[in-house]
Amino acid sequence: PPSMSEGEAVVTGTLSLPLKQRVLFPEMSFHFEGDLQNVESDALVPGHVLRSEKLRLVGDLRGIRIAGRGQIGGLSAEAEWRQEIGSNTTGASRVQGRVPVSQLLIDTFGIGLPPGSVGGLGEGAFEIARVTGGAPMLLFRSDLEGVALALPALGWRKPEASDGRLEIEATLTDVPRVDRLLLNAAGLSAQGQITVSEQ
Repeated sequence: PPSMSEGEAVVTGTLSLPLKQRVLFPEMSFHFEGDLQNVESDALVPGHVLRSEKLRLVGDLRGIRIAGRGQIGGLSAEAEWRQEIGSNTTGASRVQGRVPVSQLLIDTFGIGLPPGSVGGLGEGAFEIARVTGGAPMLLFRSDLEGVALALPALGWRKPEASDGRLEIEATLTDVPRVDRLLLNAAGLSAQGQITVSEQ
């Protein structure tokens, strides 16, 4: 959609519709696809600017899909954005993808863990659901393989060589709110919320 991002587009497609004065959306048939280049968007991932040299665009009567690799801040990500279209849809959209798990991820999304809590490098999957009139909701999951975690106040540490389970559900308001954090790793099982104070 024009209001979602800025960049250059090379798109081809087809359109079929009856030749009459008033054509309803269900009577149309269309398909388009192409490449988006030098893309910059502050809408696909709320609160962050996504930049990509090249994304793939596909659309038809069922909806629109944009996918590819890019940068969210300084964070590399593989992501796909989908939105249904038509008169019976709610305007909701969804972004799904994978990102490296490191201290940079914690800092970029303002998750609220103490500095230095995360070391090493792993991978996780995220999903951001957007609904009309509501704050975007983030769901993040990782098996923590390759990630070191430390909570000095508890005298606890997870080495990079072990795996575990991390799940985060957050509301992406101006100050992110972690509604649920689940951590199972290295003998520690914890669940709770994180409140980040506005600076």
